[in-house]
Amino acid sequence: MFMPQHHIRRFGFRPYFYDPEAEETDEKHRIKFRRLLKSPKPEKKPVRRWLILAIGIFFLIWYLQKLNEPPKLEIQDIRIEDISPVDVQ
Repeated sequence: MFMPQHHIRRFGFRPYFYDPEAEETDEKHRIKFRRLLKSPKPEKKPVRRWLILAIGIFFLIWYLQKLNEPPKLEIQDIRIEDISPVDVQ
């Protein structure tokens, strides 16, 4: 009762240089952010990403198949020849 009660300070700022009519007429120099946010965005088709992914999977499968194959050994045919002695004089 004898003590002062504390009140919340109210925000009472009034812009001195704000003119709503001038703000509406000055629209050609302003960026329309709301219009940009609401506009439909074009659908992007990530063709390059899918192409790189497909090539990467192809090379991965190719590499794993190479690891799984048994080593190729080149075996030559064995030839048996008759050697006849030649008289040298």
